Amino acid sequence: MLTVMTGVLITVVLLVGYALLARWRPGAWTNGLVLLCAVLAAAWVVVRQAVGIPVFGIVVLVLLAAGSVLGVLALPLLLIANGVTMARKEGPRPANLLSGLLGVAILGLMAWLLVSIGHQLTGPLYLGIGAFLALAWLSFGFLGFLASGMALGRSRCAPGRHHLVVLGAGLINGRVPRLLGGRLDRAVDQWRADRAAGYESLIIPSGGQGSDESRAEGDAMAEYLREHGVPEAAIRIEDRATTTAENLRYSTELVAREEPAGLVVVTSSYHAVRAADLCRRQRLRAQVLGASTARYFMPSALLREYVALLAVHPWLNAVMVALTFSTGPLAWWLSSMS
Repeated sequence: MLTVMTGVLITVVLLVGYALLARWRPGAWTNGLVLLCAVLAAAWVVVRQAVGIPVFGIVVLVLLAAGSVLGVLALPLLLIANGVTMARKEGPRPANLLSGLLGVAILGLMAWLLVSIGHQLTGPLYLGIGAFLALAWLSFGFLGFLASGMALGRSRCAPGRHHLVVLGAGLINGRVPRLLGGRLDRAVDQWRADRAAGYESLIIPSGGQGSDESRAEGDAMAEYLREHGVPEAAIRIEDRATTTAENLRYSTELVAREEPAGLVVVTSSYHAVRAADLCRRQRLRAQVLGASTARYFMPSALLREYVALLAVHPWLNAVMVALTFSTGPLAWWLSSMS
């Protein structure tokens, strides 16, 4: 009973910690990691209680084992399927093949370790075990990233006077594609809600001209806004930014002399966590809203964003990957010493 009560206490502490972090640093990657730990602690308490019940406990253990095996096998297969879909719908560019290549790599590593069960452990196998543990850490971090993104996706913005910064994305033949249109639609919905409540908000479409674009993204986005009923007086175009950090900096500079208003950053749901992270790095008090994205596009987009987020926190992730991977070589060294 003591161990179960300890698990309950840990779960409560983690949930309270998550609630505090969500208010202090909304959308932070670490928030999702804390929430994930709370879920795991709660699941352990439930399983610990369930296994003590005759028959029911055995059923729970069997279902957990089967679910774990199917989940492990399903992940690489789903990634491969998504890579094929992305290549078919978006073209066989390296970024679109990312999810499929990752799925093949994971499946290959799992198959190698599975075939090696029962064989004498060798140096390469120890390295493979280390690689699998490093992948486990990265997978845990990815789940935390997803949890933070889901929390941001469920957030709502109360009506008020806002500066709505819409982060740009690539144009297609000089026009706003579906992905960018989703961000603009979310901003227009918020602008209309503000206006219905008696507030006059500004929408700042932000994006410069890429090397493969015929005009600045900000200009094309403003045209889209006008076509959807937003008056010219409610639009401030930012047309210099080439990165998300520049989107935020140039947009806030553009409205620095305007009447103070709440800052709201609108982007795609998969990009919301990194946008929130950049807002904190620039010390901007902003609420981030995520627009819906086509389902087939999400896995590759989420993987790209997660890799970019890892790069923003290089030391933490380098240390964790090194520590988890080193368990394989360390076990190899210890076995050779015995």
